[in-house]
Amino acid sequence: MSGLDLSSARRSTRPGSLDFVLLALSVLAVAFVLGSFLRLRNARERVEGDLRRAEEQALDLEKRVHSLEGRPSEGPAGGLASPAEVVELVAGLLPDDARLVDFSLSYGKAVGVEMHIVAHRAASYDLFLDKLQGSKRFKRIVPGPESRDQDVTGSIRAEIGESP
Repeated sequence: MSGLDLSSARRSTRPGSLDFVLLALSVLAVAFVLGSFLRLRNARERVEGDLRRAEEQALDLEKRVHSLEGRPSEGPAGGLASPAEVVELVAGLLPDDARLVDFSLSYGKAVGVEMHIVAHRAASYDLFLDKLQGSKRFKRIVPGPESRDQDVTGSIRAEIGESP
């Protein structure tokens, strides 16, 4: 029967070589776990910092996108021109048999507009150009290439000025 020793005789309690090996392995395991913990904590801090910077950049980009999409942007002399406002302005000047096929806006010191118009009759296209040049909102109007085959198609560049 081995197990519990109730004798009063003293036994040697000197550690053996196996005890030193086990102690050394335990110290190495603790050092490895501690090193891994520190590396993971540093990596987490780096990732959290990267995440904060990415979130800040995403917010900045979102603000910039919203300022360029449907939201008004500052134009010349504080005038505002959103895409919806430009379409409304152009539609108000178009004759019945003419239509706005495409347009693009560029925001800078001035709000630039490039539009492509199709009209069934040359007189309607010319009337639209006259109305555009007579408008108080459109400045620096530059008619581009046009085709007067069956329908009249043409492109026009202009800048949007202040609201009257």
